[in-house]
Amino acid sequence: MENLIQKTMLYSCSSLFGIPFLLTTLIAIILAATLFIVRNHRRNLSTTAGSNSPPGPWKLPIIGNIHQMVGDQPHRRLRDLARKHGPDVMRLQLGDLSCIVISTPEAAKLVMKTHDVAFASRPYFLAAEVIFYGSSNLCFSPYGELWRQIRKIYALELFSAKRIQSFRRIREEEVSNLVARIAAGSSTSGKPVDLSRMLPTLTSAIISRAAFGKSQELTDAFMVVVDHGSDVFGGFRISDLYPSLKWLPALTGFKARLEKMRKGSDLILERIIDNHKSRRSRAAAGSKGGDDDDYDGDEDNILDILLTLQETQELGVPITMNAIKAMTLVSNSTIYCFCWDPSGTRVYVR
Repeated sequence: MENLIQKTMLYSCSSLFGIPFLLTTLIAIILAATLFIVRNHRRNLSTTAGSNSPPGPWKLPIIGNIHQMVGDQPHRRLRDLARKHGPDVMRLQLGDLSCIVISTPEAAKLVMKTHDVAFASRPYFLAAEVIFYGSSNLCFSPYGELWRQIRKIYALELFSAKRIQSFRRIREEEVSNLVARIAAGSSTSGKPVDLSRMLPTLTSAIISRAAFGKSQELTDAFMVVVDHGSDVFGGFRISDLYPSLKWLPALTGFKARLEKMRKGSDLILERIIDNHKSRRSRAAAGSKGGDDDDYDGDEDNILDILLTLQETQELGVPITMNAIKAMTLVSNSTIYCFCWDPSGTRVYVR
């Protein structure tokens, strides 16, 4: 009798927690997610049905017009759709997001100049929210008082004509180092020198020195973290099209990847900032030592400027440490505008 009871209990447990149970749970989760998306989709339709929304192509439930944007040339698909549905202004539904497509110079002028304030803010972007400390930087911060304060710092202190001119010596030194490496490589092998890797390295060196100074070891480690961020900000994430599904980034593992990246960059930035603070304290006390030689000639870098503004409050704008980190990240991320895949285009010099 006891054996029969044990066998019955084992059979019940295996049936409950076996493949049928897992399959049923998975189906239930999918159905719940589908119902949630459909409910949000109907809510979006009800809010836009009575509004004076622009014309647009017919859309499918849940995905909207995503299927019409599939391909490697989305700009041409937008052109073809605009010719059919709206020569000036057209509306597309991409997941949860209602998007407006502008196709003529006249309409673009209305958006970019006449009503620029209404269109100044970017939509919610999870990667910017996590990596840039709550989007506290010029690129991703929503238009408002914080954005105006950050813009004031950039315009008056970080990227003014006088400040850019002060970085001239850094540019000249790094270009001189590049020419020396080219000459050494050419004389050693007698073959054309491949610049496809040297030019991105040159750009990275100039920008990192302008941002941090000559803290080579930490700067190299930080640039590795920045390089990994190219996939995050350049790739496509389905969670960006469904911001109402807060659990989707966690389910796909994207949020965990972002938090890991943020922790890595935060650790390196903390060490770089601590080194700068220690050097500034020694300089204020009239002493010298430690790693000061690593910073000779590059004291007027972006990080030191931000730390000075934080201490003096000259602009009347409160600068938090997270804001300093976010603005430093944006300054270094500029290298993506100048780099390309070395496996593609090749540039040689004799």
